[in-house]
Amino acid sequence: MLKLLNGDLYSYERLRFTGLNTQDILNISYKNGIIIKNAVRTEYAQMEADVYSIHVKKLKKLLGKNKYKISTIKKRGVFYQFDTNKNRIFLWVSLLMAFLGLCLFFSRTWSVKVFGYDQPEKIIQIVKNNNMISWKKGLNNKIEDLQLQILKSDDNILWSWVTVNGTNIEVYVKKDETLKLPENKQGNLYASKDCVIRNLVVLGGTGKVENGKTVKKGDILIEATQKIGEEFYPVNAQGKAVASVYYSSSQTVPVKSTVYTETGNKKNICRIRFLGMDILAGGKNEFVTSNKTEQKINTFGLPIDITKIIYSETQGEIKTVDNETLVNETQAQLITFLKQQMPENAVVHKTETTVTENDDSLTVHVYIETVEDVAVRG
Repeated sequence: MLKLLNGDLYSYERLRFTGLNTQDILNISYKNGIIIKNAVRTEYAQMEADVYSIHVKKLKKLLGKNKYKISTIKKRGVFYQFDTNKNRIFLWVSLLMAFLGLCLFFSRTWSVKVFGYDQPEKIIQIVKNNNMISWKKGLNNKIEDLQLQILKSDDNILWSWVTVNGTNIEVYVKKDETLKLPENKQGNLYASKDCVIRNLVVLGGTGKVENGKTVKKGDILIEATQKIGEEFYPVNAQGKAVASVYYSSSQTVPVKSTVYTETGNKKNICRIRFLGMDILAGGKNEFVTSNKTEQKINTFGLPIDITKIIYSETQGEIKTVDNETLVNETQAQLITFLKQQMPENAVVHKTETTVTENDDSLTVHVYIETVEDVAVRG
């Protein structure tokens, strides 16, 4: 204990004593085990001295009974230094923790990016199965084996390349459809969809349907056999089946619609995403109806995503739409939709549109007849 009291690290206060007999202060302190250091008489009835902090309260209580006036000039020691600079210390500790957090964040991988492949989830699963979403140490030893697994996962992959870029694993894949095995030319030719056969052209095999007959998807059109004499022999079925295929669709649309226009009132909200946390700053969207736009804020490569979200208030107004305009717009939408279902070689032969009027809506029906080759190999 004496060693600690005499040490430089212990906190103390520089006190000023005012009284008629300052010598009594030293006597009272000595009798009560209070250590006083560096005592100096500054005036006739005034003295300054250093007193350890743990003794200050006790000394003030003793001298208060003897009508001495005591005031603190300054405080020194580690504990007082900490109390004085605690905000600065907290700031430096926070910066240190943030720096260590960033070091930990960048010392492992978090996500997978796939380039040049139409099934990225398949590649991502292979990467995860190889425990590549982990600490970076030792990942380079797994890359060659991972590239080989990706190459074997699809016969159409010509080559693959894997690299670790920051916190991402980037996988680059080159496909080559010419690597696919040649199609088996043997087998029957079947109808690819429900249709009416207009012209069956048989170049090899035996035709099984007549022109003008309605067939269903999967019916045999040309059988892979050829009759020679009384016997049937297997051959390659070849030919075309030009047929009428029918597509139809309908849509019911209201004759009255609500048109929304912006009022000029806006609400800005900032969304911050960091280490899995999603923070919204600036309140919330309180508009009943609004348009939403987002602007990405440049973070200069830091692992943080900041987006400015702008809500523009809108006001709705009910308007009656011209029937002819409504039918034309709906018809165009339905035709576009139906053409997306047709093969590239389909030729549109006929298009018909019918309209059914209801109380507050119109139902538009569109029928399209196409001519196309429906023969496919099974």
